Amino acid sequence: MKAGENVMNFKKYIISLFFLPFCCSFSFADTGGGTVGVQFLNNDFSPRALGMGGAFVAVADDAYGPDYNPAGLGQIKYPEASAMYLSGFDDASLGGLHFGMLLPNVGFAKYARPAFGISLISSSAGDITYRPLDANEYPGQERTLKAQQDYALTLTFAEKFFVGDIILEKLRFEDIEQFYGVNVKYVRSTLVEDYTANGVAGDFGYLLKHNPSGISFGVSFNNLGSGMKYIDETTKMPSVARAGLSWLLPSLYEHQLRLAGEADFHLNEDSLVYRLGAEYTFDRYVALRIGYIGHEDNPAFTLGMSLKYDDMSIDVAGTMGGEVYDTTMASFNYRFSGLAYKGPAVKKRKFRGISEKVAAPVGTKAKDPYKRKSEERLEEESQYRQRTADPVMVPARKEKSRGSSEMFLLY
Repeated sequence: MKAGENVMNFKKYIISLFFLPFCCSFSFADTGGGTVGVQFLNNDFSPRALGMGGAFVAVADDAYGPDYNPAGLGQIKYPEASAMYLSGFDDASLGGLHFGMLLPNVGFAKYARPAFGISLISSSAGDITYRPLDANEYPGQERTLKAQQDYALTLTFAEKFFVGDIILEKLRFEDIEQFYGVNVKYVRSTLVEDYTANGVAGDFGYLLKHNPSGISFGVSFNNLGSGMKYIDETTKMPSVARAGLSWLLPSLYEHQLRLAGEADFHLNEDSLVYRLGAEYTFDRYVALRIGYIGHEDNPAFTLGMSLKYDDMSIDVAGTMGGEVYDTTMASFNYRFSGLAYKGPAVKKRKFRGISEKVAAPVGTKAKDPYKRKSEERLEEESQYRQRTADPVMVPARKEKSRGSSEMFLLY
């Protein structure tokens, strides 16, 4: 047998090992563990999120937000860039570059500037050593091959599409913000440097924030799309549906605490994962995080921290789930606060009508002209009485609320 034939037979053997779980699962059921490929898409890509147990679908307010809930990217105020690296089991690794920014134009909903994001993730399953045998079964020259190399390129669009109050029967929820976001991702996977598969997937997310209470709700559907085809076998994407809540407690001096929880349902594997996390921030310079991943087979606790200075920050996180599942992740983040857009995203709105009257900003009410004149007359009389009467007898005059136009402002 020639050395070249040995290499080909060895590669086919490796491929069969990778696909053995898939083939077995297809024989008995359509769902369950082992029925999906490119499992690196299920990993945590953010040290901040990992430190909180991955409970990030209702937070998602930074450049890593699209990996959990693409709608969350609509919350950013400044351009953000980040580089991440994860060291996994043995020589497995994961790296990524993330960038997010606001676009100069107003979004489709006309409430604020939309956000755009782009990220590139690279995953490696490590190396394997091939020791061929010649015709006399003597060892030949060794070769090192990459077991599996995966890439994912993601483009994100997100925007705020609602600001105001929501009334349900007798319940009134004030100062509500709602966001939506979509991801389009291209995935490429290569086994033993020879067998390649390509796929396209999409994500959709929704986020609701109740600012007075600090409660947020998020839901997303990730990795929906075509499968990955290696040789003659096609594997499904690791599709997952996420839903969760986040509560940002009222700040106490420089102290701030956030609690979060979510449930992840893996659609093609018929499994449910619970995630819980907490984030404590002190004076915006130090953040400590703790979390728990309630996986059926591999539960784990997580820890993380962040150090911030000006626009720079360093995040680190790790898991404690046994030797195989212990990971360490770190990222360097930079926020370009000096590149913020000047002025409001929406300067004014108009009623659609014959006279095209300019609408008052949210928080104010259009006053009747007669009522406005009467108020001006009362104001003049009040000022006259204040000049002539004894100051002790003059009651304190309350300032009239002029409303707010913050919903039209970007920051």
